[in-house]
Amino acid sequence: MVINNIEDYKSTRSKLADLERKQKFHTAHRNDKRLLRQIALFRQLMDDYLAKYETIRTNLKQLNADNPTPFSEDIIHNYYTYLRDNSIYLKAEHKSYMGVIPVDQVVGIDQMYGDDATWSDCLNGAWLKRIERNLEALTSNPLYYLDTQEKSGLSFIKIGDHYFISQGKHRTVIARFFKHFNPQMFSDSEPSLHAYITEYFIDREFMIMKHRLEQLNQDWSSLQMEINHVTSMNDPQFLIIRKRGDLYEDARFTRAQYETVVDALTNCCIGDKWRSHRKMHDPNIYDFISYAQCLSNYFKS
Repeated sequence: MVINNIEDYKSTRSKLADLERKQKFHTAHRNDKRLLRQIALFRQLMDDYLAKYETIRTNLKQLNADNPTPFSEDIIHNYYTYLRDNSIYLKAEHKSYMGVIPVDQVVGIDQMYGDDATWSDCLNGAWLKRIERNLEALTSNPLYYLDTQEKSGLSFIKIGDHYFISQGKHRTVIARFFKHFNPQMFSDSEPSLHAYITEYFIDREFMIMKHRLEQLNQDWSSLQMEINHVTSMNDPQFLIIRKRGDLYEDARFTRAQYETVVDALTNCCIGDKWRSHRKMHDPNIYDFISYAQCLSNYFKS
Protein backbone atom coordinates (compact mmCIF):
# COMPACT_ATOMS: atom_id res chain seq x y z
CA MET A 1 0.00 0.00 0.00
CA VAL A 2 1.31 3.43 -0.92
CA ILE A 3 0.04 7.01 -1.05
CA ASN A 4 0.51 8.37 -4.57
CA ASN A 5 -1.19 11.75 -4.43
CA ILE A 6 -2.87 14.26 -2.18
CA GLU A 7 -6.27 12.61 -2.59
CA ASP A 8 -4.85 9.30 -1.36
CA TYR A 9 -3.33 11.21 1.54
CA LYS A 10 -6.66 12.81 2.48
CA SER A 11 -8.40 9.43 2.27
CA THR A 12 -5.75 7.78 4.46
CA ARG A 13 -5.96 10.62 6.98
CA SER A 14 -9.74 10.16 7.18
CA LYS A 15 -9.40 6.40 7.69
CA LEU A 16 -6.75 6.95 10.35
CA ALA A 17 -9.02 9.36 12.22
CA ASP A 18 -11.80 6.74 12.23
CA LEU A 19 -9.46 4.06 13.53
CA GLU A 20 -8.06 6.34 16.24
CA ARG A 21 -11.58 7.25 17.39
CA LYS A 22 -12.50 3.58 17.53
CA GLN A 23 -9.35 2.74 19.48
CA LYS A 24 -9.78 5.66 21.88
CA PHE A 25 -13.47 5.54 22.69
CA HIS A 26 -14.29 1.84 22.48
CA THR A 27 -12.82 -0.12 25.39
CA ALA A 28 -13.09 -3.39 23.48
CA HIS A 29 -10.67 -2.06 20.83
CA ARG A 30 -8.25 -0.27 23.12
CA ASN A 31 -5.68 -3.08 23.04
CA ASP A 32 -6.68 -4.63 19.71
CA LYS A 33 -3.31 -5.53 18.15
CA ARG A 34 -4.71 -5.72 14.62
CA LEU A 35 -6.21 -2.26 14.99
CA LEU A 36 -2.98 -0.86 16.44
CA ARG A 37 -1.01 -2.29 13.49
CA GLN A 38 -3.39 -0.60 11.07
CA ILE A 39 -2.99 2.72 12.87
CA ALA A 40 0.80 2.39 12.82
CA LEU A 41 0.75 1.52 9.10
CA PHE A 42 -1.42 4.51 8.18
CA ARG A 43 0.79 6.84 10.23
CA GLN A 44 3.90 5.51 8.50
CA LEU A 45 2.34 5.91 5.06
CA MET A 46 1.41 9.50 5.85
CA ASP A 47 4.87 10.25 7.24
CA ASP A 48 6.50 8.82 4.10
CA TYR A 49 4.28 10.92 1.85
CA LEU A 50 4.79 14.11 3.85
CA ALA A 51 8.56 13.56 3.76
CA LYS A 52 8.41 14.37 0.08
CA TYR A 53 7.19 17.84 0.94
CA GLU A 54 10.39 18.60 2.81
CA THR A 55 12.18 18.55 -0.55
CA ILE A 56 9.61 20.60 -2.48
CA ARG A 57 11.27 23.52 -4.23
CA THR A 58 9.22 26.63 -4.87
CA ASN A 59 11.91 29.26 -5.60
CA LEU A 60 11.34 28.72 -9.30
CA LYS A 61 12.90 31.92 -10.62
CA GLN A 62 16.21 31.28 -8.86
CA LEU A 63 16.21 27.60 -9.78
CA ASN A 64 15.66 28.44 -13.44
CA ALA A 65 18.32 31.15 -13.35
CA ASP A 66 20.85 28.67 -11.92
CA ASN A 67 19.90 25.76 -14.15
CA PRO A 68 17.47 26.70 -16.94
CA THR A 69 14.88 24.14 -17.95
CA PRO A 70 15.05 22.68 -21.49
CA PHE A 71 11.92 24.66 -22.38
CA SER A 72 12.97 28.01 -20.89
CA GLU A 73 13.63 29.65 -24.25
CA ASP A 74 10.77 27.97 -26.09
CA ILE A 75 8.25 30.43 -27.48
CA ILE A 76 4.78 30.52 -25.97
CA HIS A 77 2.93 31.09 -29.21
CA ASN A 78 0.13 33.50 -29.86
CA TYR A 79 -2.80 31.22 -30.74
CA TYR A 80 -3.83 32.96 -33.95
CA THR A 81 -0.24 33.48 -35.10
CA TYR A 82 0.44 29.78 -34.51
CA LEU A 83 -2.51 28.79 -36.69
CA ARG A 84 -1.48 31.18 -39.45
CA ASP A 85 2.23 30.32 -39.45
CA ASN A 86 1.52 26.58 -39.49
CA SER A 87 -1.26 26.85 -42.10
CA ILE A 88 -3.74 25.19 -39.75
CA TYR A 89 -7.42 25.47 -40.60
CA LEU A 90 -10.16 24.37 -38.20
CA LYS A 91 -13.54 22.79 -38.65
CA ALA A 92 -16.59 24.65 -37.38
CA GLU A 93 -17.60 21.97 -34.88
CA HIS A 94 -15.94 21.60 -31.48
CA LYS A 95 -16.55 19.86 -28.17
CA SER A 96 -16.14 21.03 -24.58
CA TYR A 97 -15.35 19.03 -21.46
CA MET A 98 -13.42 19.04 -18.18
CA GLY A 99 -9.97 17.48 -18.00
CA VAL A 100 -6.47 17.60 -16.50
CA ILE A 101 -4.01 19.60 -18.60
CA PRO A 102 -0.63 17.98 -19.44
CA VAL A 103 1.52 21.07 -18.93
CA ASP A 104 4.32 19.83 -21.21
CA GLN A 105 1.87 20.00 -24.12
CA VAL A 106 0.91 23.64 -23.57
CA VAL A 107 2.40 25.58 -26.50
CA GLY A 108 0.60 28.91 -26.55
CA ILE A 109 -1.82 31.49 -25.21
CA ASP A 110 -5.14 32.51 -26.69
CA GLN A 111 -4.50 36.21 -26.14
CA MET A 112 -0.83 37.17 -25.96
CA TYR A 113 0.74 40.61 -25.84
CA GLY A 114 3.24 39.75 -28.58
CA ASP A 115 4.63 36.90 -30.66
CA ASP A 116 8.01 36.32 -29.05
CA ALA A 117 7.40 35.56 -25.37
CA THR A 118 9.35 32.64 -23.91
CA TRP A 119 8.52 30.52 -20.88
CA SER A 120 11.35 32.14 -18.91
CA ASP A 121 10.13 35.61 -19.93
CA CYS A 122 6.75 34.81 -18.45
CA LEU A 123 8.22 33.30 -15.28
CA ASN A 124 10.27 36.45 -14.74
CA GLY A 125 7.30 38.74 -15.22
CA ALA A 126 8.19 40.29 -18.58
CA TRP A 127 4.75 39.43 -19.93
CA LEU A 128 2.79 38.38 -16.85
CA LYS A 129 2.74 41.28 -14.43
CA ARG A 130 1.05 39.44 -11.55
CA ILE A 131 3.40 36.46 -11.56
CA GLU A 132 5.08 37.50 -8.26
CA ARG A 133 1.80 37.26 -6.38
CA ASN A 134 1.22 33.78 -7.80
CA LEU A 135 4.76 32.68 -6.92
CA GLU A 136 4.18 33.81 -3.33
CA ALA A 137 0.97 31.78 -3.28
CA LEU A 138 2.93 28.74 -4.50
CA THR A 139 5.39 29.07 -1.61
CA SER A 140 2.63 29.34 0.97
CA ASN A 141 0.44 26.60 -0.53
CA PRO A 142 2.18 24.16 -2.91
CA LEU A 143 -0.66 21.71 -2.29
CA TYR A 144 -2.75 23.81 -4.67
CA TYR A 145 -0.86 22.19 -7.55
CA LEU A 146 -1.11 18.71 -6.05
CA ASP A 147 -4.77 18.15 -5.24
CA THR A 148 -7.22 17.09 -7.94
CA GLN A 149 -10.00 19.55 -7.25
CA GLU A 150 -11.41 21.57 -10.13
CA LYS A 151 -9.79 25.01 -10.32
CA SER A 152 -11.86 28.10 -11.03
CA GLY A 153 -10.82 30.50 -13.79
CA LEU A 154 -8.89 27.91 -15.81
CA SER A 155 -9.71 27.13 -19.43
CA PHE A 156 -7.81 25.91 -22.48
CA ILE A 157 -8.15 25.41 -26.22
CA LYS A 158 -6.99 22.05 -27.54
CA ILE A 159 -5.92 21.34 -31.13
CA GLY A 160 -4.53 17.89 -31.78
CA ASP A 161 -2.15 17.18 -28.89
CA HIS A 162 -1.45 20.86 -28.17
CA TYR A 163 -3.06 23.19 -25.65
CA PHE A 164 -3.44 26.97 -25.62
CA ILE A 165 -4.22 28.90 -22.44
CA SER A 166 -7.48 30.84 -22.47
CA GLN A 167 -7.61 31.57 -18.73
CA GLY A 168 -4.97 30.90 -16.10
CA LYS A 169 -1.72 32.05 -17.74
CA HIS A 170 0.13 32.66 -14.46
CA ARG A 171 -0.82 29.34 -12.87
CA THR A 172 -0.01 27.36 -16.02
CA VAL A 173 3.47 28.87 -16.34
CA ILE A 174 4.14 28.18 -12.66
CA ALA A 175 2.78 24.62 -12.92
CA ARG A 176 5.17 23.71 -15.72
CA PHE A 177 8.27 24.99 -13.91
CA PHE A 178 7.01 23.51 -10.62
CA LYS A 179 6.70 20.09 -12.23
CA HIS A 180 10.18 20.28 -13.75
CA PHE A 181 11.91 21.22 -10.50
CA ASN A 182 9.94 18.74 -8.36
CA PRO A 183 9.89 15.50 -10.37
CA GLN A 184 9.52 13.41 -7.20
CA MET A 185 5.99 14.80 -6.80
CA PHE A 186 4.88 14.00 -10.34
CA SER A 187 6.30 10.59 -11.19
CA ASP A 188 2.88 9.35 -12.28
CA SER A 189 0.75 12.48 -12.40
CA GLU A 190 0.45 16.06 -13.62
CA PRO A 191 0.23 19.29 -11.64
CA SER A 192 -3.42 19.64 -10.81
CA LEU A 193 -4.78 21.91 -13.51
CA HIS A 194 -8.28 20.48 -13.77
CA ALA A 195 -9.78 22.83 -16.31
CA TYR A 196 -12.45 23.51 -18.91
CA ILE A 197 -11.26 22.42 -22.38
CA THR A 198 -12.63 23.46 -25.76
CA GLU A 199 -11.30 21.11 -28.44
CA TYR A 200 -11.23 22.09 -32.11
CA PHE A 201 -10.44 19.79 -35.01
CA ILE A 202 -8.16 20.38 -37.98
CA ASP A 203 -9.89 20.67 -41.35
CA ARG A 204 -7.52 18.29 -43.10
CA GLU A 205 -9.85 17.87 -46.07
CA PHE A 206 -9.57 21.58 -46.85
CA MET A 207 -5.78 21.46 -46.51
CA ILE A 208 -5.65 18.65 -49.10
CA MET A 209 -7.98 20.60 -51.41
CA LYS A 210 -5.90 23.76 -51.07
CA HIS A 211 -2.64 21.95 -51.82
CA ARG A 212 -4.12 20.31 -54.94
CA LEU A 213 -5.57 23.56 -56.27
CA GLU A 214 -2.26 25.35 -55.71
CA GLN A 215 -0.52 22.65 -57.74
CA LEU A 216 -3.04 23.03 -60.55
CA ASN A 217 -2.66 26.80 -60.50
CA GLN A 218 1.04 26.34 -61.28
CA ASP A 219 0.09 24.26 -64.33
CA TRP A 220 -2.55 26.78 -65.41
CA SER A 221 -0.47 29.93 -65.34
CA SER A 222 -3.16 31.78 -67.33
CA LEU A 223 -5.48 31.56 -64.32
CA GLN A 224 -5.44 33.27 -60.96
CA MET A 225 -7.00 31.26 -58.12
CA GLU A 226 -8.01 32.62 -54.73
CA ILE A 227 -8.59 29.79 -52.25
CA ASN A 228 -10.41 30.67 -49.03
CA HIS A 229 -11.10 28.54 -46.00
CA VAL A 230 -14.84 28.04 -45.54
CA THR A 231 -16.52 25.27 -43.57
CA SER A 232 -19.84 25.21 -45.44
CA MET A 233 -19.98 22.99 -48.53
CA ASN A 234 -22.11 25.62 -50.27
CA ASP A 235 -20.15 28.81 -49.63
CA PRO A 236 -19.13 30.30 -53.03
CA GLN A 237 -16.16 32.08 -51.43
CA PHE A 238 -14.25 28.78 -51.33
CA LEU A 239 -12.64 29.25 -54.74
CA ILE A 240 -12.55 32.38 -56.89
CA ILE A 241 -11.07 31.97 -60.37
CA ARG A 242 -10.31 34.70 -62.89
CA LYS A 243 -8.08 35.02 -65.91
CA ARG A 244 -4.74 36.45 -64.89
CA GLY A 245 -4.82 40.22 -65.21
CA ASP A 246 -8.63 40.40 -65.37
CA LEU A 247 -9.86 42.42 -62.40
CA TYR A 248 -13.54 42.44 -63.28
CA GLU A 249 -14.79 38.98 -64.25
CA ASP A 250 -14.50 35.87 -62.12
CA ALA A 251 -16.33 32.66 -61.25
CA ARG A 252 -16.95 31.44 -57.72
CA PHE A 253 -17.09 27.81 -56.68
CA THR A 254 -18.10 25.96 -53.51
CA ARG A 255 -16.39 23.07 -51.76
CA ALA A 256 -19.12 20.85 -53.18
CA GLN A 257 -17.89 21.78 -56.68
CA TYR A 258 -14.24 21.03 -55.93
CA GLU A 259 -14.15 17.67 -57.74
CA THR A 260 -15.77 19.18 -60.85
CA VAL A 261 -13.16 21.95 -61.00
CA VAL A 262 -10.22 19.60 -60.41
CA ASP A 263 -11.47 17.09 -62.97
CA ALA A 264 -11.85 19.80 -65.63
CA LEU A 265 -8.40 21.27 -64.99
CA THR A 266 -6.82 17.81 -64.94
CA ASN A 267 -8.69 16.15 -67.81
CA CYS A 268 -10.26 18.90 -69.91
CA CYS A 269 -11.86 17.62 -73.10
CA ILE A 270 -13.62 19.10 -76.12
CA GLY A 271 -16.90 17.29 -75.42
CA ASP A 272 -17.21 18.68 -71.90
CA LYS A 273 -16.26 22.13 -73.18
CA TRP A 274 -19.04 21.93 -75.77
CA ARG A 275 -21.65 20.71 -73.29
CA SER A 276 -20.68 23.37 -70.77
CA HIS A 277 -22.26 26.08 -72.93
CA ARG A 278 -25.67 24.80 -71.85
CA LYS A 279 -24.96 25.82 -68.25
CA MET A 280 -26.10 29.41 -68.37
CA HIS A 281 -26.43 30.21 -64.67
CA ASP A 282 -24.04 27.94 -62.75
CA PRO A 283 -20.36 28.92 -62.43
CA ASN A 284 -18.58 27.20 -65.27
CA ILE A 285 -14.94 26.21 -65.05
CA TYR A 286 -14.88 25.71 -68.83
CA ASP A 287 -15.31 29.46 -69.27
CA PHE A 288 -11.61 29.57 -68.41
CA ILE A 289 -10.54 26.65 -70.62
CA SER A 290 -10.21 27.17 -74.37
CA TYR A 291 -10.85 24.65 -77.14
CA ALA A 292 -7.15 24.88 -77.98
CA GLN A 293 -6.24 23.80 -74.45
CA CYS A 294 -8.70 20.89 -74.63
CA LEU A 295 -7.19 19.81 -77.94
CA SER A 296 -3.67 20.06 -76.55
CA ASN A 297 -4.67 17.89 -73.58
CA TYR A 298 -6.19 15.33 -75.97
CA PHE A 299 -2.92 14.88 -77.85
CA LYS A 300 -0.94 14.70 -74.59
CA SER A 301 -3.04 11.78 -73.44
